[in-house]
Amino acid sequence: MSTNQEGLKATIKEVLMELFPDAPIEDVFPNPMVDDDGDPILRIFVVLGNTKEKLDPKARLGLIRKLRTRLAEIGHDEFPVVSFYSSDEARKLRFETA
Repeated sequence: MSTNQEGLKATIKEVLMELFPDAPIEDVFPNPMVDDDGDPILRIFVVLGNTKEKLDPKARLGLIRKLRTRLAEIGHDEFPVVSFYSSDEARKLRFETA
């Protein structure tokens, strides 16, 4: 994994931990893409440990805004699109978790 990719993952994890300090975040998988309109997006898959706990809905409201600000600080202007998966779902989808 490149240093740039590691920095990107670290930044995303930092934002997630700030907003969801009790969430069992196992890993994140950022994937730069282009949407159907040709605009750059950053597709982010977040893998959570298997838990019945729900993420704080109020914190989720600020997630994209906070991610955009922090990503721009490290030179990523893509719009973040975030999906959350349990570790069981991630295994089924064949995400490699750390």
